[in-house]
Amino acid sequence: MYELLLTNAKAVPATIRRVAVLDEADRHRVITRFHGRSLIENMRTLAPSAVENATIEPNGSRLLFVNLVFDRRGQVPESLIHRFRLLGAANPGSTEATPLTYTITPFVVGDMRPVVVGPPLEGDGWVTVNGCCELGFAHRGSVQSINGGLFDSQRFAIDYMRLDEDGHFVTGDVSDPENWTQYGSEVIAAADGTVVSIANDFPNQVPGLLPDPGSFDTIESVDGNHVIIRFGESVYAFYAHLQKGSVVVEPGDEVERGDKLGLLGNSGNTSAPHLHFHLMTGPEALGLRRHSVRDRLLGL
Repeated sequence: MYELLLTNAKAVPATIRRVAVLDEADRHRVITRFHGRSLIENMRTLAPSAVENATIEPNGSRLLFVNLVFDRRGQVPESLIHRFRLLGAANPGSTEATPLTYTITPFVVGDMRPVVVGPPLEGDGWVTVNGCCELGFAHRGSVQSINGGLFDSQRFAIDYMRLDEDGHFVTGDVSDPENWTQYGSEVIAAADGTVVSIANDFPNQVPGLLPDPGSFDTIESVDGNHVIIRFGESVYAFYAHLQKGSVVVEPGDEVERGDKLGLLGNSGNTSAPHLHFHLMTGPEALGLRRHSVRDRLLGL
């Protein structure tokens, strides 16, 4: 999963017609194609918001989200490359768009192995409300401008909520966090690791609506009370929206799979009690990834 940043640096509109993702070592091998409806559905503005067409205005930019699935590890290429067919300016002096083809923008997959983790919660009845990893969910398209770059830090995020025996998330007054089934559930380490950072002093939000974005004065406050654990080489886990004062670990603590970290709450940018859990390749929850959009600039 990755994103391409498409920028039209010319004075005439550029219209993407087709994008083929190729095995760089065997450019006759097409991994997937984007065209027509599939192209438009996987493009976003930098806001990000959905687009109506695949045309990029002069000095404009778009994001193209790529999600590739393979049946076996042996099918995964070492490196990918992208063939673009478009209408655009052929040179800086062009006054109209003409057909162009570029095979550009290599993306190294490498041999990184996925980390094996257990569940971040105990018990039955858990539901992934915003699961990984399609654009139709809240996380995949949550690109943010942080520290001079664009970061899609929540590519692999999951929101966990819990159903009671009658199939309800909440019973009674929805504005009371304690009426939600999952509120107060024990959050646990999904694998052995080392705690690298925590927050433990943010208050609960009132369930029902997302808070005013202007109420968050730091990146940390968006996450609410949270724990970040290093599970291995360049693999970190992030647990967000915990109860105030419930975090029982400190930076530097060694934890084992199943150890208690804190209690599920409703702090930070959340409209209802839930656990936000995701894996990442750096110790900063929103702004540090091994691969940012900035790493794959594509000028048209």
